[in-house]
Amino acid sequence: MIGERLRLARLDCGFTQEALALELGISAAAISQYETGARSPSLDVFLRMVDILRVSPEYILGKNISVACNDTDYIIRLSQEDLQIINEIKKYTQLYRKLSIDTKGVVAAWNRRIGL
Repeated sequence: MIGERLRLARLDCGFTQEALALELGISAAAISQYETGARSPSLDVFLRMVDILRVSPEYILGKNISVACNDTDYIIRLSQEDLQIINEIKKYTQLYRKLSIDTKGVVAAWNRRIGL
């Protein structure tokens, strides 16, 4: 998962493996190995990489949500599973509106209904 998230963050920023490697002062082969999981970056390289790619370390390490900021916008990254859940809920517009207005109330009612 770490390698895939590194690759996605790199692509989102428009970097080739070679360009990111140049920014970091390492080889393109090292970037390739990080992305395939064959090798892990040192802590120093990892921290510089997330800074250059404008993502949080938590996102790269597999947490489900990450917030990054470019100069004007916040970029929120969700896991594929979380995105799928949101997209399914959006199909039910009335439920989606209720969740948007009173998230805790709707979840509490659902938990009572299913006995949690």
